[in-house]
Amino acid sequence: MTSGRERNKLGQRGEKLAQKYLKKSGYRILQSNYTVEQGEVDLIMRDDETVVFVEVKTRKSEELVQGEETVNYHKQKHIAAVARQFIHAHNLYDFPCRFDVVVVIVPERGKPNIRHWKNVFLPPRY
Repeated sequence: MTSGRERNKLGQRGEKLAQKYLKKSGYRILQSNYTVEQGEVDLIMRDDETVVFVEVKTRKSEELVQGEETVNYHKQKHIAAVARQFIHAHNLYDFPCRFDVVVVIVPERGKPNIRHWKNVFLPPRY
C-alpha cells in the first residue's frame, strides 16, 4: 500500500515530467497547481494562442485502470470551474482554451512513459 506522502511525491514528480515534456513540445507555462475554492488544475499552459488546462495523472503502472479514464465527469466539472476562475482572473476571454490530460507512468525500473491526450473533454454546462 502506498502512503499519502509517497503518492504526493509521485504526483509531484509526474507533474514536473509532464511540464518538461510539454515545454519541449513548445508549450509555455502560465501556472502550476492553480488552486481556487472549486479545486485545482495541475498545469495551465499556452499552446500558441490556446490556453490549455492540463490534468496530470501519474501512476507506477496501469494494471487496474488507464490514467486518462480517471478524469470522470465529476473531475471534469471541477477542472472546468477552476478554468473559468482562471480565465476571469486573467481576463483571457478572447483566447481559445482546451482541456488536456497527460498520463505519466513511472515504473519501479526503467524510463517514465508519457502520453498526452489533447482536447479530452468539453467543459460541462451548468
